[in-house]
Amino acid sequence: MVRNSLRTDEALPLLKCPILLLAGRQDEIVPFSHAQSLHAQNPSSTLVELDGGHNSGLSQQVEYWAAIDVVLGGLR
Repeated sequence: MVRNSLRTDEALPLLKCPILLLAGRQDEIVPFSHAQSLHAQNPSSTLVELDGGHNSGLSQQVEYWAAIDVVLGGLR
């Protein structure tokens, strides 16, 4: 689908900033296992597992916004 040379798996372990990974367990486009793999590459990241798929209204879930609030609140 997307053809570029950006290698998230190579860049993520080098990041020292807060990292939030939001992923749907039933995502039919980007498998949930990809988010788990990225989280494993930078264990200081936060992985939030959401119910639903890629376009199933993940941003309508309370957990989605709560996780964003926590990360942004920590930047103060």
